[in-house]
Amino acid sequence: MAASSNRCLLSASNFLHFLLTLIVVYFSLDSVGSVADEITDYLLCRKCGHEVVRAANLINIPSKVALRQRNSTFGGVPEILIQQFKNPHDNSFEVITTRKADVLEDLQKYSDDTWFPNYSWWITKCPHCGQHMGWTYRINSQGTSTDGRPEQFYGLVLDNLLPQQEAETLIHFPKAYGF
Repeated sequence: MAASSNRCLLSASNFLHFLLTLIVVYFSLDSVGSVADEITDYLLCRKCGHEVVRAANLINIPSKVALRQRNSTFGGVPEILIQQFKNPHDNSFEVITTRKADVLEDLQKYSDDTWFPNYSWWITKCPHCGQHMGWTYRINSQGTSTDGRPEQFYGLVLDNLLPQQEAETLIHFPKAYGF
């Protein structure tokens, strides 16, 4: 009988050890998941807060006509290429590139004055508020993408985007409080 109760105590001890190990593993995996949560953050329209692009969809597509290039962490994604361009109207833009974006595309196609050779472009805007978001780029019919560049991508104006993490830190006070 004593051997039977020792076996039960041993089994209970093993069970508690197993349960404790399981809890530690669970919380360890949960903290690993928070890194992925940063990358699933969105970049929002700075004007209305619409979710324009998932940060995980950001890609680096360098242009030889960029006036300046720098790398920065943006939306939780490290080493994002930010390029400065100037259009023929002397407007300057810092632009990031992405493979997908939730934007509306104008009907007018442009092939001249492109910042990405062999690509035509369309002006894009936020589908919610109409704010200019950037441009859609598609490879020209006569061009070929031999350097591994995608057939289509988006160039988004950095100043018109707000990282979700940054937006969540903003405090909004109702006008009734006088702030």
